[in-house]
Amino acid sequence: MNEFKTTLRGIEHQTDLIPGATLPNRAAYRTNPEEAKEVQRQVQELLDHGYVRESLSPCAVPVILVPKKNGTWRMCVDCRAINNITIRYRHPIPRLDDMLDELSGSVMFTKIDLRSGYHQIRMKLGGEWKTAFKTKFGLYEWLVMPFGLTNAPSTFMRLMNEVLHSFIGKFVVVYFNDILIYSKSFDEHLDHLRAVFVALHDARLFANLEKCTFCTDRVGFLSYIVTPQGIEVDETKIDAIRSWPTPTTITQVRSFLGLAGFYRHFVKDFGTIAAPLNELMKKGVTFHWGTMQEKAFNTLKDKLTHAPLLQLLDFTFELECDASGIGIGGVLLQEGKPVAYLSEKLNGPSLNYSTYDKELYVLVHVLETWQHYLWPKEFVIHSDNESLKHIRSQAKLNKRHAKWVEFIESFPYIIKHKKGNDNEAHGGGLMGHFGVKKTTEVLTAHFFWTKLKRDVERLHETTKSNIENMNEKYKLAGSKGRKQVVFEPGDLVWLHLRKERFPDLRKSKLMPRAASPFKVLEKINDNAYKLELPADLGVSSTFNIADLKPYLGEEDELASRMTSLQEEEDDEDITPMVMHGPITRARAKQLNQQVSSFLGARNSTYKDSMLPNDIIDYIVLRNLGEDHEGLGDQHGPGGGPKGRPSQDGGPILLGDVFLGLQDQSSLKSSPRPQTDSDAIHICLES
Repeated sequence: MNEFKTTLRGIEHQTDLIPGATLPNRAAYRTNPEEAKEVQRQVQELLDHGYVRESLSPCAVPVILVPKKNGTWRMCVDCRAINNITIRYRHPIPRLDDMLDELSGSVMFTKIDLRSGYHQIRMKLGGEWKTAFKTKFGLYEWLVMPFGLTNAPSTFMRLMNEVLHSFIGKFVVVYFNDILIYSKSFDEHLDHLRAVFVALHDARLFANLEKCTFCTDRVGFLSYIVTPQGIEVDETKIDAIRSWPTPTTITQVRSFLGLAGFYRHFVKDFGTIAAPLNELMKKGVTFHWGTMQEKAFNTLKDKLTHAPLLQLLDFTFELECDASGIGIGGVLLQEGKPVAYLSEKLNGPSLNYSTYDKELYVLVHVLETWQHYLWPKEFVIHSDNESLKHIRSQAKLNKRHAKWVEFIESFPYIIKHKKGNDNEAHGGGLMGHFGVKKTTEVLTAHFFWTKLKRDVERLHETTKSNIENMNEKYKLAGSKGRKQVVFEPGDLVWLHLRKERFPDLRKSKLMPRAASPFKVLEKINDNAYKLELPADLGVSSTFNIADLKPYLGEEDELASRMTSLQEEEDDEDITPMVMHGPITRARAKQLNQQVSSFLGARNSTYKDSMLPNDIIDYIVLRNLGEDHEGLGDQHGPGGGPKGRPSQDGGPILLGDVFLGLQDQSSLKSSPRPQTDSDAIHICLES
């Protein structure tokens, strides 16, 4: 064991247990005679190499045999019990995408796989008893770091970072026992190999030649194929996906998505395609494999089988982003070629966002995902929403928009409009419909028949015709009952006073619901007009056609005060109704308010009449009230003769309205009339 102390630069594996934890003592697993012989053989090999020794440890865990691809067996220690009471240490593990980014511009690669890398690290002296394992033939403990311990990966990365720290980030990337050396030329690559081999030799780390690849322009690294042109998926992994049987349980769905999700950057709209499968894994959802799940399963298999080549980064980027009703998508581009895809299915509140909010949300999402690539160099954003070009000039922002715009403005970007048909992010299954050319290309990749192109063109024309017919149908349904009104500059119009826009002018339900006349200053389009408004209103002078109505003069003004401009107005009808019960001063005041709204009617009907104004008022009110039950000389529900109110309440006489007019007429000192004739007589005398 002196060899370990002198070669591994003092790095040892230490296992610290949680204070007060109960030490595990698990029974050995049952094995058949052949398996027992194999376990004993491998234990003897470990004893001969000095990797283990017999133990008197108070804790012990069992071992299990796992078959290898070549038909042999690997003995594994079931360390779960000891890991549950071990304090975990957090040494940084490199990100896979960061390592792949470092390979940009390289043309020569060498991959080195270390042999028994974990066994090159010594267990800390005095802590060997914590690694004890039992077999049918005895109890043993490890002198070197075994596989399966919770902190073993962190310890091994510490070793690799110390041995190769001078080369990492320059021409070496390391992921545990896999070392990839990359260079821009063959001569440079030889120098890099020599430096790495010297460092490994000094640390007495040995390579497994069977798994090494030297001086090649195409190498497999961490389930990817690395080439000078870019990154490809590993065909061996794709074969497993291609032959994956239809899942029958949630566990099988989770396993499939785990493997397919590893290559999600190669599949455009992966999130939206896999949405039906993800729905099955939600809590409380009963497993049901239907048509949507089968389609998503087969689509993912097909797209992964024909996954594109993703370019290696050289840090000159463009972004394309797009949003649909239920999903968003983005593409990171380099010289017009895709580097990575992003896709997400909308859920929760984001489903209810407006079109502009969804376009802004997808822009924020792609910037958050790829911000480490984009900042601080200037880049171009392509979007098919032209309003995003004016994002910097927005004067009023709500809270959500202000937060998003503040984040977007931290990047040095330029937004360019790109038609939806040309937008790369628009081509997903949820983003639009394939055209003739794209549909033909997709079909010819999987099928063939003699009249394929002609059939595609015919179906495309049918689809196009159906869309046009449905658009026309929706247009007719939406325009049903609407009047086609077009105003010109100089026209006078009525303006509908909406509560949300004119709150001060609509405080009461008795206040006018429209105002006029206002002059049209400018016709923006058939649906929007600019009016000449008083400055004290403090609102925008641009209004939709739905809020405007032609102004026809003073007679039209009188009629409009009596009815709502909008048929769907929810205010109560203010037509005066017959009041029942005793006429108190408060009720008379209320009645006065109703009567006042109709006094203008005399200007049209009795404009040239010689009758006094008070008499005209009574006549107008009389005529307006004849449609209501119990008014005038009829018997009301109260049972009084000639409409006189009974003691228990009934309809009022027209003379009762007299109280409402006393406040504004010359009848203030007159006695209360008992009949209509009395009321008219008093008015004539006055």
